[in-house]
Amino acid sequence: MNELVRPIVEAAERDPNVVGVLLKGSQSMGAADEESDWDVVLVLLEGEPSQKKDGPLELITTTLERVKGVSSWELPALAHSRVLLDKTGELAVAVEAAGDLLMGLEGKRAPYTEYWAGRLGELEPLIVEVARTADPRKQQELQAAVEQIATAHGFRDVYDAWNGDIDRVMTFRFE
Repeated sequence: MNELVRPIVEAAERDPNVVGVLLKGSQSMGAADEESDWDVVLVLLEGEPSQKKDGPLELITTTLERVKGVSSWELPALAHSRVLLDKTGELAVAVEAAGDLLMGLEGKRAPYTEYWAGRLGELEPLIVEVARTADPRKQQELQAAVEQIATAHGFRDVYDAWNGDIDRVMTFRFE
């Protein structure tokens, strides 16, 4: 374990208010470079969220309740975090649930677009084509594939909860 992270985990083991410790970001994904910092999340039973940067260490505190109810935009980072300490087993469950929810795909979407390659399952070629060409027919094809995969993986409720003009746009026909 990194010398910046070890003392945090050791102190967390002794603190009854700490549920666990997560490592997030590029360090947790094995994608760090010489400029990458260490994003460490201290998960508490009770307390106010905070964030403190000290050199290459960013210490974030949050509660287990907040981890379980993480915003959808934070799901990729949570799904790719590494559990360093989990006193109750609940933290690992929350991380796993974040991964399961991500788009209903066969693999987990990386939290940073530069790491998406090879992680988008069967949709990857179509996603790349849409990004490259912006062809509306390909966008509709991609949307239909996402709907089918989300439904097949038990995430139909997530798909149905998306707000916007998806259904209306799907009715457009392009020559």
